[in-house]
Amino acid sequence: MHSALFLFATQGYKAVKIDDVANRSKCSRALIYHYFTNKECLFRQMMRDIVVKNITMLTEQVDFDGKAINSIRQLLNSLLDCLKQKNEKMACVLHLILNLHLQKNVVPKPIDNSENRPIARKTLYQIMYYLIEKGEKEKDIPNEDPRELSIAILSLLSGLSLNKIYLKNRFVCEVRLDPLDEPEAENPAINL
Repeated sequence: MHSALFLFATQGYKAVKIDDVANRSKCSRALIYHYFTNKECLFRQMMRDIVVKNITMLTEQVDFDGKAINSIRQLLNSLLDCLKQKNEKMACVLHLILNLHLQKNVVPKPIDNSENRPIARKTLYQIMYYLIEKGEKEKDIPNEDPRELSIAILSLLSGLSLNKIYLKNRFVCEVRLDPLDEPEAENPAINL
């Protein structure tokens, strides 16, 4: 499963072949086909086993009812903490999660463990978009295009996760975002 995770994270769903997974995991195609009918079944199982529960883990520490700017900081800290781990597995998981909106045609519905947290059933792109719109209404984030800002933030994190995957232990991430107590009234800006 780790070989498939690495390949899907670094190459994307469309580019990966069962042969690639077999070669990277040093097993036969037949063994993979014994457990999975096709690439889509392998991807869906991997998403259920690894990625979906990590989306829940990454978002469960975020207070979505509080100020949006602090929710964004909490979410970003949670994502950055993944990059601080020693192995590349969480970086692969993070990279896949960050790019789920690109592979939505094969992504299973997230497991919803809580009816009172509907935001946790979304992709990170949808969550970030929601929080940026909320921050604009709260006047903590300037009125910009939430789509473009969401893509910019997630693209930055996606690039960091790819660096972690390829640089492994040579990658260092020491960033931590503190919550804001009071937004600046005169000049609203994103102070992430």
